Amino acid sequence: MKISKSLRLTLLICLSYFLLYTSQGMAGSHSLPPPVTITILPCADIVTTYKKFYPLAVFLQNETGSKVIIKVPKDWEELYHLISTGETDFVYQPPHVYVQLEKYYKKSDILTALSLRGERLHHALLIVRSDSDIHKVEDLRGKSLLFGSEFSTIKTVAGKALLQRHGINYEKDLLEFRYGGSCDEIALNVYLKAADAGFVCDHVSRNLSSSPDKTWPIPPNGLRVIGETEECPTWIFSVVKSADASTVSAVIRALLSLRATQNHKALLKDIESWGFAPILESDLLILRKKFL
Repeated sequence: MKISKSLRLTLLICLSYFLLYTSQGMAGSHSLPPPVTITILPCADIVTTYKKFYPLAVFLQNETGSKVIIKVPKDWEELYHLISTGETDFVYQPPHVYVQLEKYYKKSDILTALSLRGERLHHALLIVRSDSDIHKVEDLRGKSLLFGSEFSTIKTVAGKALLQRHGINYEKDLLEFRYGGSCDEIALNVYLKAADAGFVCDHVSRNLSSSPDKTWPIPPNGLRVIGETEECPTWIFSVVKSADASTVSAVIRALLSLRATQNHKALLKDIESWGFAPILESDLLILRKKFL
């Protein structure tokens, strides 16, 4: 009997937490608070997303005393099912997804993930190889392009809007377009000429200079920027209406305690964030205006 990818991932996650709990001992297990389920929309593939957020799940588990279960939906249908049936307590999502599903969430305890620079807004960069004959957005006609994941606000939704402002219909004017994975994967595909151009998050700009991070897989000055999307609010952590109130308080308190200090620096770098903060009503107004 074949086991689906989603089921295999669920089994992997459950096994991970089983091992974590048995290593801590079973004493007092009868008094454990109810488990916490967090749905995380993938910016890359499902397995990579799980690996990135596993340290955060362990942190929340240690802070709240609750078992933390990560769910990564493969598509919109699965996401909608998890939220509408109350099978998840929290959702970490790009802002345009939040707006479309806002009626399922509590109006309080909404957090925004601060960018690596500690900011509430971010944008995407449109990159090409440094030796490319593409010098402006309009030059993309007849070329191949990588967006982010289909869930991505800045690398896909805002990226398509940038093309439209420059008179390019991505479905008709491009030779090919594909939905990519992480920023590193998109950048590497562009550098290796698997695509002519691609959208990456603005934090990648630090690696486009002559002194990139040691883990950056591309030679210095191997890529350049030909365009930038409009700024959008960063990712949103929201609470599903059916979530237990005490669980919500514990998780929100733990997330707000995270800061890019030595203790939490590696954890936050994995999820490409500086920390969390309560969302501003002004940011919600921006989102509703852009995406409703």
